[in-house]
Order: sequence, then C-alpha cells, then structure tokens
Amino acid sequence: GYERFLGPEVFFNPEILGDAGKGSAGSYFKPLPEVVDDSILSCPVDTRRKLYKNIVLSGGTTMFKDFGRRVQRDVKRLVDGRQSANAAS
Repeated sequence: GYERFLGPEVFFNPEILGDAGKGSAGSYFKPLPEVVDDSILSCPVDTRRKLYKNIVLSGGTTMFKDFGRRVQRDVKRLVDGRQSANAAS
C-alpha cells in the first residue's frame, strides 16, 4: 500500500511525523535536500559547483525507487530559487 511511499517521504517532508519529528528546540527536522544544500553552502565558494555535481548517496534508504532523482530535483529547486531571488534583487 501507500506505506511503501510514505517511508522515504519522511526524508523530504519530516513534518508528517507529527510530534515525533520535533527536535529538542521544538522545530521540525530539516528535509534532506535542505541539509545537503546547507552543507554545500558552508563550503568555500570555489568548490560549490563541483559539490553540487557530485552528491553521493549511501546506505540502504537510498535504494528506494527514485530516491536519488528526488534528492537531485529538490536540491536543484532550492538552488534555482535562490539564484532567481538573487537575480531579482
């Protein structure tokens, strides 16, 4: 049933966990694409392009159907949104 799709969705929408997904500060955990993006943004500017092109997923959870494609798509949306916001200002 739908549980097959709900499992990996927690990585992209942790708020579906309800109160179980709240951290010690009371806020929800960040979605995986935001964590990846924030990690790359904390690196030196001259290395970011290579890092965005070489995101490596590891572990059993990454074996879910289209997991890597979803991470790539969501990270790209974050980057594109930030770039268009910077271009507008």
